[in-house]
Amino acid sequence: KPARQYLMRVLGPVNPLPDLAASATATRIDEAGVGITSGIVTVSNGLVNSVNDLLGALLGIKLRLSTADVEALMASNIDAGLFFDALAQRVGESGTYGALTSRTVGLRDLLYAAASAADNASSAATLTLIAGQVGNGYAVPLNGLFGLGVWKKMPVGGADEKPALRAGINAYQLFAFAVQAGNGTIDLSDAVSVVAGGSTVKIAAMASGPMDRPRFSFGPAGETSVGTSALRLQLLIGLGNIAVLGNAVSVDSLPVLIDIAAAQAQVTAIDCPDTAEQARDTRVTVHADTALVNAYIGTAPANAMTRPMPPITAASIGQARIVNLLSLITVDARAVAQPVMGKSGNLVFGPGGQGSVGRPGAPGSAASIGNGSQAGPLLTSLSSSIAAGNGLQVKILGLCLPLVCDATEAAVRTQLLNGITAPLAGLVGGTADPLLDNLLAALGIQLGHATLWATGARCGVPVLV
Repeated sequence: KPARQYLMRVLGPVNPLPDLAASATATRIDEAGVGITSGIVTVSNGLVNSVNDLLGALLGIKLRLSTADVEALMASNIDAGLFFDALAQRVGESGTYGALTSRTVGLRDLLYAAASAADNASSAATLTLIAGQVGNGYAVPLNGLFGLGVWKKMPVGGADEKPALRAGINAYQLFAFAVQAGNGTIDLSDAVSVVAGGSTVKIAAMASGPMDRPRFSFGPAGETSVGTSALRLQLLIGLGNIAVLGNAVSVDSLPVLIDIAAAQAQVTAIDCPDTAEQARDTRVTVHADTALVNAYIGTAPANAMTRPMPPITAASIGQARIVNLLSLITVDARAVAQPVMGKSGNLVFGPGGQGSVGRPGAPGSAASIGNGSQAGPLLTSLSSSIAAGNGLQVKILGLCLPLVCDATEAAVRTQLLNGITAPLAGLVGGTADPLLDNLLAALGIQLGHATLWATGARCGVPVLV
């Protein structure tokens, strides 16, 4: 617009006077919340046992959750913002949400804060129950567990003010991932399950990769991603005595290593409609990649179960001695499963999509990619591998003539294979592995499978830049 001369006279004569101009830019930041899990819908006795056994072992306590407790946690959400504010108050954080999620907190404080922000009374009661069992001595590093997006620099205490993003965190996932983030270790003294006649399975160790992606993330498209940890489980299948040549031969535990790469996902689009019903009509698109899975029988490198875990390949697995009968008969075992390959694709939450967008009080429906029953083929190929020519190495030392030894070794090998593949088949079950599925589900992981939840969405208000 044309300028007028007022104080500009002090600048001296100007002819002609320049016009005055101003420019401004406004933008709108749309946000969504996303979480990644195995997405267990039904709670079985096997899953509840795995939750109590596995998470209890990591915590070093006898965890006693009922089916109703686990169902309550899995079917409900924690209001993320209210949870952060309650946790900040409990641990004395007065800075930003970014500062809060960089801290290490006691598990009891985390669970009590979650209970105060739970969307129903039953999940709040269960979280309070667990908090009373665990104490604050179990430290949970929050760094890497949450991705905060534009919340990172906001001061704590403002989550209940408009126009804050109101997104949720699944109550069970928060508990399970918080336990894994700590330094809990497996107590090998407890058998996990009986899977076949005369055999038991124990978890010898569990290792995870670095938390390079948060489990729960909130923010704009293109900047908001989640992922599970890469995970490695060392199982020991106790075989007991196996009848060989009419005699009972003691067989050491068969070591099975399950190697699971990280599943991950990123919010790629948030489509806000020009309607009065944004909460109902908004669509969130998430690109997901499931994990590559492999399994081995044999001796792993000494550092295979350290944290963060180093990569291993089939070449890293050596023969494991499972029979040593007075140094006269020895049997070594090694097997490599055919890997379960991952899958990739887009999942849409909202009208016309595979899932729905949640909000506090209404978790929304999940969407999945991959095949949740791929443990069966994985461990079936492990059985095929150990049955191959070099799967079992039987040696009989100086007890017989070569032809007799060859026939004896073949007979020993056949009878041992029958005794080993039966428990492996028991581990697999029918079409999928119920034991392993339940163990991994207790950790929020499912083989070859990723389930995503859009836990909230907000079509942002205009912001003057």
